[in-house]
Amino acid sequence: MAATRFVDFNALPRTVRERLVACLRRETRPEPILADIFWSNGPTVWWIFLGITSGLVALVAGLVFMNQQRSDSPAVVVTAVAIALLVLSVFGVVRRVQLHRSLPWEPGRYLLPMDLVDARNGMLRLVPLSTLSDIRAVHHYYNGSYGGTGITFTLDGYVRETFSVHSKHFAESSLNTLREWQAFIRRSIEHNDLNAIHAFDPFFEVRMENSWSRPTPALVEGPTAKPLAPIFRGHVMLGVAALSGVLSCGLLFCVHRIATIL
Repeated sequence: MAATRFVDFNALPRTVRERLVACLRRETRPEPILADIFWSNGPTVWWIFLGITSGLVALVAGLVFMNQQRSDSPAVVVTAVAIALLVLSVFGVVRRVQLHRSLPWEPGRYLLPMDLVDARNGMLRLVPLSTLSDIRAVHHYYNGSYGGTGITFTLDGYVRETFSVHSKHFAESSLNTLREWQAFIRRSIEHNDLNAIHAFDPFFEVRMENSWSRPTPALVEGPTAKPLAPIFRGHVMLGVAALSGVLSCGLLFCVHRIATIL
């Protein structure tokens, strides 16, 4: 992964940030050839489904436990696990909303003419397409019906990035566009046509100056990527969810014991 770069969006010059945001929003050239938007309804629906299901399971298992004489019933464990999953699902939904609000673009992966940009947060991962070694498009069929195409790019030695599209025509036209733009960029580099290269590269200024590792200024003007609160980090969310399950288990034991005595 020698060619892969990790760049703090907020450390980029303002003109670069403004142009990159406009490109990712498809407001100016170059527009992404392919995009895998992280903010989609699918994962959010699954989080909501998990929350509703775990909430119902917690309610039923809790009622079963309270109506039993034994305090070591497996129902209390089921209740605790369900409550932990409920808390985790709430975190998952809120985290997605906060992530969407923290960035001036939609979080996801974008295939630009010169780079694959992983922009799922403010720390951008850039893989130059000059390291592209293989492209494979696989059309998927289910019961004889077309179900989408997976396009896998092999870059920087062994990095594989897959984009899923739901139209065979769009998949083929995107690959044709990529090949045409790559050929145009190679000719522009051979002829040292900086204006043409600039038109296809939102990072042109930074690339020419090789100033990828510039420090982030204390005051960032223009579009900025805001960090998520520490509580939305993966291990913190899991820890809080597990703690909620343990505390709910103890609370159920106490309520059950009081109800038994009374």
